[in-house]
Amino acid sequence: MTGVGGGESFYRSLAASNPDIDFYFVQTEPMGDVPPNAHPVVSPRRCVCDDSLIRRQASALQQMVFLDLAATFEGQHFDIVDLPDYYTFGLYLFGALDLFGISYDRLVLSMHGPMTMSVWLNWSGTPPPEIAQSIEEGAQLENALYQVVDIRYGISRTFIEARAAANGTGGYYLNPLRLDYLRRLSPSRPAPAAEPPGLLFAARKERWKGAHLYLEMLWWLPRSGYRAAVLAGNDADVGPDGRSNVTLGRMLANRKIDCTLVNQKSWPELRVDFAARNIVVVPSTYDSLNLGALESLLCGCPTAISRFAGVIRFLSDSLPGLPWLMIDPTDPPAATDDLQRLLDGYDDHRAQLVEHLQTRTPIIDGPSLAEIYQSPSRRSTDRAPVIAATKPLLARLLEIGQFCLRETVPGPAAATTPASTFSFRYQPRDSQPTDPRPVAARALAQIPQSAALEKQFRDGIALLCDHYRLYREAPETDAAARAVKRKILYEALQRRLDRGRIFHELGRLAYLDGKGLLGAAYDLRVMRLAGADLFDRCLTIAGVLRQHGMMNEAAAVEALYGDAVAAPARCADFLDQARARCQTLAPVAFERVIDRRTNAAPRVALIVSLYDAAAKMPRFLELLRRQTLIGRGEVEIIFIDSASPRDEWAPIEAAALPQCLYLRTAERETIPQAWNRGIAASRAPYLIFLGADETLRPDALAILADALDAAPSVDWVQASAVVVRTDAAGRFTDDLMAYDRKTVDADFMLVDTTYVGHVPGLYRRTLHDRFGWYDGSFRGASDTEFKMRAFPGFTVDTLEMTLGEYLNYPEPRTTASVAVEIEDLRAWYLPRTAAGIATLLRDCPADRIARLVDIALNHRKCYFDTPSSDVELAAALLAVLKRDDPDHPACRLEPGTAMVLDAYRQLDFLSGTAPVSDTAPESLHAGLQAALAAISRAERDHLILDRTASYAFYNDNRCQQHYWPWEP
Repeated sequence: MTGVGGGESFYRSLAASNPDIDFYFVQTEPMGDVPPNAHPVVSPRRCVCDDSLIRRQASALQQMVFLDLAATFEGQHFDIVDLPDYYTFGLYLFGALDLFGISYDRLVLSMHGPMTMSVWLNWSGTPPPEIAQSIEEGAQLENALYQVVDIRYGISRTFIEARAAANGTGGYYLNPLRLDYLRRLSPSRPAPAAEPPGLLFAARKERWKGAHLYLEMLWWLPRSGYRAAVLAGNDADVGPDGRSNVTLGRMLANRKIDCTLVNQKSWPELRVDFAARNIVVVPSTYDSLNLGALESLLCGCPTAISRFAGVIRFLSDSLPGLPWLMIDPTDPPAATDDLQRLLDGYDDHRAQLVEHLQTRTPIIDGPSLAEIYQSPSRRSTDRAPVIAATKPLLARLLEIGQFCLRETVPGPAAATTPASTFSFRYQPRDSQPTDPRPVAARALAQIPQSAALEKQFRDGIALLCDHYRLYREAPETDAAARAVKRKILYEALQRRLDRGRIFHELGRLAYLDGKGLLGAAYDLRVMRLAGADLFDRCLTIAGVLRQHGMMNEAAAVEALYGDAVAAPARCADFLDQARARCQTLAPVAFERVIDRRTNAAPRVALIVSLYDAAAKMPRFLELLRRQTLIGRGEVEIIFIDSASPRDEWAPIEAAALPQCLYLRTAERETIPQAWNRGIAASRAPYLIFLGADETLRPDALAILADALDAAPSVDWVQASAVVVRTDAAGRFTDDLMAYDRKTVDADFMLVDTTYVGHVPGLYRRTLHDRFGWYDGSFRGASDTEFKMRAFPGFTVDTLEMTLGEYLNYPEPRTTASVAVEIEDLRAWYLPRTAAGIATLLRDCPADRIARLVDIALNHRKCYFDTPSSDVELAAALLAVLKRDDPDHPACRLEPGTAMVLDAYRQLDFLSGTAPVSDTAPESLHAGLQAALAAISRAERDHLILDRTASYAFYNDNRCQQHYWPWEP
């Protein structure tokens, strides 16, 4: 027996089901009742290793387990040694048995599922090379163990056949119904009720068990369809994402799902759940069998089983005709369709399930355990080389380690073996290496914030000096040499200090490589961080942008940085001209028009811009047709094909969605121009926009439309959204991030471009009557520009639910480009400068500007969990407020805010405009000291004004937007 979860349950059941066989096992901890033929043996010794290197190796830890096991039974003979295959280093058992003179007739491998397979499946993508290599080495050990044992058996016929095909040697099938407890389960049928059934996931929270897929399925299900949802299971390691409870808790928060997350339930608790009006959901991506699914079915509980679970083969062979539901966990929306039908027909389904179990006799084929144990050896490889190879390693471990006497185990288990007076518990002293990071974090938490920040800065400067030295020594004679220098600067950026000068160097290298647009993007970052054209780059940047057809961006650069005195007037003119330019829409003659709309007055117009999206269209349309409002005929779906090189109409026609309009232009247009075409062709009062890589929860359109109906004074209703990673077919794999829009008004749009979102956002068509069309000259920032143009004249309401998903296909996103970052200069940055704010808030009351100052100094971006600041915006707002209402109380914040802004600029230009290659450590430290002193003074001044002031540079907007390096 073993002390690990399901393994212990399996061996306990195995012993109880075979009373004629005596089982001996090492007792690892106090236990409850055990079958009378299962004899716990308590070891008088414990292997403890003081070597820290050995303690960190999984192989050594398992070797010590086997050494303790062998030492417990020293000099004895056994007919059978039964070893589960989830011990990756099981080969070491042979050497351990030989070292302690233990003889046996047969060594049997109990096949549950190799540990390396579990580890591999726990990663959300391909493991990094070092992990993949470790898994591969472990798999080689597992395969070797499979070859050298005498007998192999398992309770999953599917798994046995797969291993036989891979290893060339078969195993015996032990029918699960030979476990007595399964045969004794009696199905029950609760009374029908008005409330819907509950949903239960009960398994280890390892990734391959599908807990994350269960939560994604819940998101697609209407909440009214189930009574309650429970996710039960022990916490587990899930690869690079850390612990499963953290990952699943984050998913719950992202989706705002009503689901209870609990630890593993006991068998009596599960029996109660199986007897209640529940459905057990088993969405595993792999399962050699899945006893939990079989247990729930035999208790008469309807069960939704993954098509990848080995229990499906068992049900076909031993319980033919038994009603159960098969789901595809790789497609949660489709799985929820099936699950919804089971929820709707629950009582009839359960009645059929119970009747079948009560009236049909299961087929119990295959040999008994006794017959398997007595079968001849089918070993395919000699064990002698394995023993010879492992014994020296184990002997060395014995020399390094020691055996220690332990206390007696209290309770009934110890009483069953009175001759054994000592207990065995494998627990090496400090078996896990100490991780210094939590200790450092705790120590840092004891330091005052300003001192802690200073320590981080000083450590960063020490590393910066090393990077700058390497940069200075590296040549840049050709493109390959400059690539090396760029990588040095990328590393330097990780310090998040002196970024203005680093971006300047990256721009210079880009120009040398002939990457003018990339160089301009870096130069613009430098100018934004400095608030001025420190390196006299304005004319050069404007020229580069015009060469690339970015005329409006060139004009924005010149308005902002061409003449400091004229900047306010030139920025105001620029914004006014942009507003005027968007008041009219140039007509177009469509190349193709297919109008299948029959509803003259739909509630919602859903507008889809298409270009080279044919591959994504089947999945997009499949998800779109789930919208309940579309099913009711209240949505017109307008597809704008901007001269796509693919055939987007074919999948649209095949989907046969109702109320569709398809428009194709003869020439390619930008996304915002396509949106404008859709708006012009729409009939509905409410608008929403989706791309082929975006989707909505099935009830999203109905919820959003009802919210707008109920609030005539609200212009825009939105909810939260999740960015999910998908495979090439658009099927969910895991969460990447969330846009958690918790705040309830439009003012936060000024600090976060994503706060007011199109996915999922529904707004009144009359907004365009008031503020004009989308600016068709944009490639990717038009939505930001439109919302800033409408600010502060539109109202937003945010619903406390998650209704949208961005499908992050394994390909680059068009909005993640250098050109779109440059577009943000006129869409986002220019309106938020002092010159832009003066135009944007031309008629805004002073108290609202003061509130915007408060938001700028302390807010939470919807894609972060921690507070953020935007000191530059706060300074711009205060400049306008001070000009218009100098006696307003909020103006007292202006001197301190200006000090913090100057300090932050100092931290981004620690040595002014000096080249990074010529930087001395003394100048960096001097710049740091001046910046920290200014921050400290500002914090003190703002505290005097009763503000909670704690200015953390790394949490400011300047460190949270456009901070990453672009690959050339």
